Amino acid sequence: PTIPSLTLTTTFIAWTGNALRDVDALEGTGIYCGGYGPMEADWPGATIYWSRDDGVTYQLLDTLTDPLIAGTVSGVIPDPPALSGCSDWDDTTTITVVMDSDGTPQSATDADVLNGENAVLCGDEIIQFVTATPTVNPNEYELTRLLRGQRGTDGHWGEHVDGERFVILSLGPVLRIDLSEDNRGKDVKLKAVTADSTLA
Repeated sequence: PTIPSLTLTTTFIAWTGNALRDVDALEGTGIYCGGYGPMEADWPGATIYWSRDDGVTYQLLDTLTDPLIAGTVSGVIPDPPALSGCSDWDDTTTITVVMDSDGTPQSATDADVLNGENAVLCGDEIIQFVTATPTVNPNEYELTRLLRGQRGTDGHWGEHVDGERFVILSLGPVLRIDLSEDNRGKDVKLKAVTADSTLA
């Protein structure tokens, strides 16, 4: 008999917010998104569909091929130390993250971080980190030596909650989809359909 292949689930993350790159700000309205499959599984990618009529109809929007490196934040991230700005190192705060996908956060040098490496999305705040240290718990890491509120996201200090999203902001896995300006301020619905699955 023909044995059907297993259809993997896709965890899909999408958000709007501050531009990750200057060129994105020039393009105007857009969505950032990405997806990944279960750990240690050969995730085949997914197709993104969107609906502007509350899910009555869906149209193809784009495709995802590279998996996100993502997880959740364990605990509530505090505000940076008093009188600290977005260009000051936060050597007080430790961020604990639990990875839900394949891939892990990697340490870098101060110079690399100042040149834009190791940017992550924690809730709605963009943070950069220098050191990633595995803990004794599986798939858990502590991030230290931080740059807080990058790309103008310091307004989200004080909004952090336990279990919020954690996404490593690397080009390729994070897809930017530019939209026409008539979509600004409007609600849309999105579906990420794993390859070999159906829209239904």
